[in-house]
Amino acid sequence: MEEEAKRAVKVRLVCERAPSGPGSSGTLALVFEIASHWHIYWRNAGDTGLPISVEFEAPAGVKIGPAQWPAPMRLVSPGEILDYVYENSTALFFPIEFSSHAASPVTIRAHVDWLVCREACVPGSADVSLTLPGAPLDDSEAKRVAQARARVPRPANGSGATVRAVWRGLELNFESPGATSLTFFPYESDEAQAINLLERGVANGHRLSIGYAESVRSADRVRGVLEVRREGPPLFVLIDEPPPGSE
Repeated sequence: MEEEAKRAVKVRLVCERAPSGPGSSGTLALVFEIASHWHIYWRNAGDTGLPISVEFEAPAGVKIGPAQWPAPMRLVSPGEILDYVYENSTALFFPIEFSSHAASPVTIRAHVDWLVCREACVPGSADVSLTLPGAPLDDSEAKRVAQARARVPRPANGSGATVRAVWRGLELNFESPGATSLTFFPYESDEAQAINLLERGVANGHRLSIGYAESVRSADRVRGVLEVRREGPPLFVLIDEPPPGSE
């Protein structure tokens, strides 16, 4: 199992959008290929598992921003275990900025840790690097990156979906006219603990209600991703709401 798990995940660091030189910006993509029947975990792993972890090493004059995570999928396992996972392939995106004094070429290095699971779970890691400027993506890599990019959530006003979020007591109610189903993926939070997402985290139709524990009132914000399905490809909306009673 351990040897198979080591081969189950392949990781590469590529450039989705290359900086044009000193004083410019771009986007890195950390691309994961995941063997069939295996999965790795989103930023909020769910009931089990551990999220992907990335540590960058970059030269002076280069700034790498926080990860942009594509929306995951729900994985329900025996014992009413709900996890948020990636299968087949995904990519994490990182904004990169070059100062006006950044040297060229530039080599970026990253150490990546993950937990890969099938019947059992095995930790994995890799050290990857990328030198910029570099060669453009080949067609298969560009396809993987584009598929992952399409699942990165956007604010409601730029997502293409109309989403209304309203608190009623400790319930956060979503409505998206025309939707055939809604699914909520909560960000990790000590205070904003959603209740019974196994049953209540997804709903057919255009309305979804998420209940929270009393501790949500102490949260800074309530964040997550709302997947909106309707005719055409699904849309992914960034949810960033104040806690109930704060307005």
